[in-house]
Amino acid sequence: MNTIRFIYIPITRAYKSNRGLSERLIKNKLEKEKWEVWRGGAFNILKQDEVYPNVQWKYMRLFAMFPKEDILYFQYLCHVHHGMPDFVCAREEQIKFVECKLGHEQLSTRQRTCIKLLKHRGYEVEVHKLVNDCTRTRIAYIDLDTGKKVIKEQQAYLRLRW
Repeated sequence: MNTIRFIYIPITRAYKSNRGLSERLIKNKLEKEKWEVWRGGAFNILKQDEVYPNVQWKYMRLFAMFPKEDILYFQYLCHVHHGMPDFVCAREEQIKFVECKLGHEQLSTRQRTCIKLLKHRGYEVEVHKLVNDCTRTRIAYIDLDTGKKVIKEQQAYLRLRW
């Protein structure tokens, strides 16, 4: 079964621009939770002619966490499918891929395909979605094939009596 964990993150304030907002806020949240974060679509970065030394060093550390055949597979996914999740996160022997979405955005067909391939290979994949603070769902599992949603955690609310 191709179920994937969706984590809904409430945003409480308005921003001037939504451009790159979900990636920026979710990356900050992951780093506060002590995850080390890399760009998911950058597995081909070391094939470029000129790469800054600190970027090269950071991605060499990422590549050391995976078997060589998986690195080649990730490079293939980036080059052919163009649906690689936004981030690769690592913390204490734990690795996960994270796709970032803003409120109304849905997973594209390419992203669904890439996520299924990563899950089939045994990797953990999550979708972190920024939503309005009135959205009560916090964690849900969604089947990529059927679209069926199972809510696992909701925000509690107080019922005030006057």
